[in-house]
Amino acid sequence: MNSSNSSTSILFILPDCPGFFVELAYKIAKQLKQEEIECIFAVTSPYYKKFKKVPLEQVGTVHYFSEFLQSSFSSDDLKNVELDYWLVYPTFVRQRYFLGKHANQWDTYRKTVLFYRYLFEKYRTLKLVWSEPPSCAFICVGYSESKKRQLPFLGYQVARVPGFFNIGINLQITKMLKNPTPPSYIVKAEDTPDYQKVPQSSLAKTSAWYFFKGSGKKLWQAIQSDLFQTSLETGTSIAKWQIKSYWKIFSRKFYYDYLTIFTSVFNHLHTPLSEDINFLFPLHYRPEASTSVLAPFYEDDLETIKNIAFSLPHGAYLYVKEHSGAVGNRSLSFYKEILTYPNVRLMDIDFPVKENWHLLNGIVTLTSTMGFEASQQGVPVLLLGRVFYENYPGVRRIQSWEQLRQELASVAKLERGKPTNEPMERYLEVCFQGSFNYMADEVLEVDNIEKLILPIKAQLNHQN
Repeated sequence: MNSSNSSTSILFILPDCPGFFVELAYKIAKQLKQEEIECIFAVTSPYYKKFKKVPLEQVGTVHYFSEFLQSSFSSDDLKNVELDYWLVYPTFVRQRYFLGKHANQWDTYRKTVLFYRYLFEKYRTLKLVWSEPPSCAFICVGYSESKKRQLPFLGYQVARVPGFFNIGINLQITKMLKNPTPPSYIVKAEDTPDYQKVPQSSLAKTSAWYFFKGSGKKLWQAIQSDLFQTSLETGTSIAKWQIKSYWKIFSRKFYYDYLTIFTSVFNHLHTPLSEDINFLFPLHYRPEASTSVLAPFYEDDLETIKNIAFSLPHGAYLYVKEHSGAVGNRSLSFYKEILTYPNVRLMDIDFPVKENWHLLNGIVTLTSTMGFEASQQGVPVLLLGRVFYENYPGVRRIQSWEQLRQELASVAKLERGKPTNEPMERYLEVCFQGSFNYMADEVLEVDNIEKLILPIKAQLNHQN
């Protein structure tokens, strides 16, 4: 780009998130600055300066929300802010997860709206907003305010095939930016998408030594950080949040083995997927925006499972499979409650579903990627939430429990489907080469940064 773009600016939204997210934003902004594009950073707090040591101010103008909160606000300022409560609810869920309680921060969220209004008013040259998909209150409000001004929002996320990334352009992440030159890709059974290559999410299945080797350094950094620096995403200090996070991950290692034994003992009379009519319900990792934002009316997993089970036709059974990354987040009483329903089976965590799609009559899910995988195998998908594959072949969006009952009965009568390439072909249309897996250091490689910048340049050129 030439000097005529010097009046072009981009807003980077950076919440308090782990991994290499801020380093990634820094490297992208550094290159854009060389091409005379102004970069503005909306950051929750000086967390990165204290914990990450990344000099954002060298590549752009940094605005900290924590400093904005020190401003004076009149009661009328806050009263006139209309707030979508579902946008900020995931943060409440996360607080309950880490702190065991909810904090009354509704006025803080209203101030978040005022924060973005201030930025959009100050920087009239903004052409687009960059972040990950709306995954927390800070990003969700930023997205909402950008759309009110018809500014493009590019929400980068890791693709469901290795070596690619997607760009969500709406709140529900059901619409993605199309690639003008979509790649070709052949799915292999051994493929592991980049989003599953996250050390922290797989620690439950590793040795205790690997945990300390892979996370000890970050934990030590957390202890050394400013104990009084509060994260606006969790409502507690950065160090306390990090320590609690890693302790939960570490405890899951032992819980994983225990739950595996528990499942095998209570299910020893039932061979997985041995019934005449088999439906699968994969549990989700919680707390997460993919459920709280994209499937907000299904927050209670036990209630959801009960409603699905009681909607099944006679002779059908529901197999519930725990998310491997969520082991240890739920109490043992949760699984015991599941097994009180006569037509529900608890599936072993490591059961190879991908090798047994032919035994399933259908899958009921909120937003799980398993639904996308099932659609490729010709397995009917009954979708309760909002997700990118909601309009793909074989997917039926459910609007009510009564509709679910009818669809379950209908699907149970169908012959089992056959694999199809159409879902993957449609998905590849929104895939870009490169990785946005900011939990892995490979994402910071020069070649990958270049790939991540290409859609930004294309979007800016399209506007000029």
